[in-house]
Amino acid sequence: MRWMKARSALQTVISLALVALLLLGCGPTAFLNFVEVQREGVGEVTGLNRVWSVTVSPDGEHVYATGYLDDALVVFSRDGTTGKLTLVEVQRDGVGGVEGLAEARSVAVSPDGEGKHLYVVSKRDNAVAVFSVLHP
Repeated sequence: MRWMKARSALQTVISLALVALLLLGCGPTAFLNFVEVQREGVGEVTGLNRVWSVTVSPDGEHVYATGYLDDALVVFSRDGTTGKLTLVEVQRDGVGGVEGLAEARSVAVSPDGEGKHLYVVSKRDNAVAVFSVLHP
Protein backbone atom coordinates (compact mmCIF):
# COMPACT_ATOMS: atom_id res chain seq x y z
CA MET A 1 0.00 0.00 0.00
CA ARG A 2 2.86 2.39 0.79
CA TRP A 3 4.42 1.86 -2.60
CA MET A 4 1.14 2.86 -4.25
CA LYS A 5 1.08 6.14 -2.31
CA ALA A 6 4.75 6.74 -3.11
CA ARG A 7 4.13 6.01 -6.78
CA SER A 8 1.17 8.39 -6.82
CA ALA A 9 3.22 11.11 -5.13
CA LEU A 10 6.06 10.57 -7.62
CA GLN A 11 3.63 10.84 -10.54
CA THR A 12 2.28 14.11 -9.11
CA VAL A 13 5.81 15.54 -8.73
CA ILE A 14 6.72 14.52 -12.28
CA SER A 15 3.50 16.06 -13.64
CA LEU A 16 4.14 19.34 -11.82
CA ALA A 17 7.75 19.37 -13.05
CA LEU A 18 6.59 18.88 -16.65
CA VAL A 19 4.06 21.69 -16.35
CA ALA A 20 6.78 23.96 -14.93
CA LEU A 21 9.13 23.07 -17.79
CA LEU A 22 6.43 23.77 -20.34
CA LEU A 23 5.57 27.11 -18.78
CA LEU A 24 9.18 28.18 -18.43
CA GLY A 25 10.22 26.87 -21.84
CA CYS A 26 7.69 28.83 -23.88
CA GLY A 27 9.53 32.13 -23.75
CA PRO A 28 12.22 33.52 -26.05
CA THR A 29 14.85 31.27 -24.47
CA ALA A 30 13.05 28.09 -25.60
CA PHE A 31 15.17 25.51 -27.36
CA LEU A 32 12.77 25.28 -30.32
CA ASN A 33 11.27 28.14 -32.30
CA PHE A 34 8.32 27.40 -34.57
CA VAL A 35 9.10 28.08 -38.25
CA GLU A 36 6.10 26.89 -40.30
CA VAL A 37 3.68 24.03 -40.98
CA GLN A 38 3.03 22.20 -44.23
CA ARG A 39 -0.55 20.94 -44.06
CA GLU A 40 -2.62 18.66 -46.29
CA GLY A 41 -4.92 20.70 -48.53
CA VAL A 42 -3.35 24.08 -47.74
CA GLY A 43 -1.92 25.78 -50.80
CA GLU A 44 -0.70 23.12 -53.22
CA VAL A 45 0.27 20.63 -50.50
CA THR A 46 -1.29 17.22 -51.02
CA GLY A 47 -0.38 13.65 -50.15
CA LEU A 48 -0.04 14.26 -46.40
CA ASN A 49 -3.37 12.80 -45.31
CA ARG A 50 -2.46 10.92 -42.09
CA VAL A 51 1.25 11.70 -42.48
CA TRP A 52 3.11 8.83 -40.84
CA SER A 53 6.85 9.23 -41.28
CA VAL A 54 9.40 11.85 -42.23
CA THR A 55 13.11 11.78 -43.00
CA VAL A 56 15.70 14.25 -44.26
CA SER A 57 18.16 13.63 -47.08
CA PRO A 58 21.84 13.29 -46.06
CA ASP A 59 22.67 16.66 -47.67
CA GLY A 60 19.76 18.32 -45.84
CA GLU A 61 18.29 19.65 -49.07
CA HIS A 62 15.13 17.51 -49.13
CA VAL A 63 12.51 16.18 -46.72
CA TYR A 64 10.47 13.07 -47.50
CA ALA A 65 7.14 12.26 -45.84
CA THR A 66 4.67 9.40 -46.20
CA GLY A 67 0.93 10.00 -46.39
CA TYR A 68 -0.71 6.84 -45.04
CA LEU A 69 -4.28 7.54 -46.23
CA ASP A 70 -3.13 9.14 -49.50
CA ASP A 71 -0.91 6.17 -50.41
CA ALA A 72 1.78 8.73 -51.11
CA LEU A 73 5.38 9.81 -50.77
CA VAL A 74 5.74 13.60 -50.60
CA VAL A 75 8.99 15.37 -51.47
CA PHE A 76 9.88 18.84 -50.20
CA SER A 77 12.94 20.96 -50.82
CA ARG A 78 14.40 22.42 -47.64
CA ASP A 79 15.95 25.86 -47.16
CA GLY A 80 19.13 25.19 -45.19
CA THR A 81 19.06 28.60 -43.50
CA THR A 82 15.41 28.93 -42.48
CA GLY A 83 14.33 25.28 -42.51
CA LYS A 84 11.25 26.20 -44.57
CA LEU A 85 9.87 23.57 -46.94
CA THR A 86 8.64 23.86 -50.51
CA LEU A 87 6.60 21.12 -52.20
CA VAL A 88 8.54 19.46 -55.03
CA GLU A 89 6.46 16.42 -55.97
CA VAL A 90 4.06 13.73 -54.80
CA GLN A 91 4.41 10.07 -55.78
CA ARG A 92 1.17 8.06 -55.45
CA ASP A 93 0.42 4.36 -55.50
CA GLY A 94 -1.02 3.33 -58.87
CA VAL A 95 -0.10 6.58 -60.63
CA GLY A 96 2.58 6.78 -63.32
CA GLY A 97 3.72 3.20 -62.78
CA VAL A 98 4.38 3.68 -59.06
CA GLU A 99 3.45 0.66 -56.95
CA GLY A 100 3.96 -0.34 -53.33
CA LEU A 101 2.75 2.83 -51.59
CA ALA A 102 -0.68 1.65 -50.40
CA GLU A 103 -0.91 2.82 -46.78
CA ALA A 104 2.68 4.10 -46.92
CA ARG A 105 4.21 4.03 -43.46
CA SER A 106 7.90 4.70 -43.07
CA VAL A 107 10.51 6.13 -45.38
CA ALA A 108 14.28 5.66 -45.18
CA VAL A 109 17.21 7.04 -47.16
CA SER A 110 20.01 4.76 -48.34
CA PRO A 111 23.11 4.90 -46.13
CA ASP A 112 25.51 5.58 -49.00
CA GLY A 113 26.10 9.15 -47.81
CA GLU A 114 24.44 10.61 -50.87
CA GLY A 115 20.88 9.34 -50.43
CA LYS A 116 20.78 7.72 -53.84
CA HIS A 117 17.70 5.67 -52.97
CA LEU A 118 14.54 5.93 -50.86
CA TYR A 119 12.76 2.96 -49.35
CA VAL A 120 9.08 3.20 -48.41
CA VAL A 121 7.22 0.55 -46.43
CA SER A 122 3.63 -0.16 -47.48
CA LYS A 123 1.24 -1.82 -45.05
CA ARG A 124 -1.55 -2.77 -47.46
CA ASP A 125 0.77 -3.83 -50.29
CA ASN A 126 3.04 -5.75 -47.90
CA ALA A 127 5.90 -4.20 -49.81
CA VAL A 128 8.96 -1.99 -49.82
CA ALA A 129 8.92 0.47 -52.71
CA VAL A 130 12.33 1.63 -53.95
CA PHE A 131 12.92 5.02 -55.59
CA SER A 132 16.13 6.28 -57.12
CA VAL A 133 16.87 9.90 -56.22
CA LEU A 134 17.96 12.10 -59.10
CA HIS A 135 20.31 14.84 -57.95
CA PRO A 136 20.37 17.84 -60.29
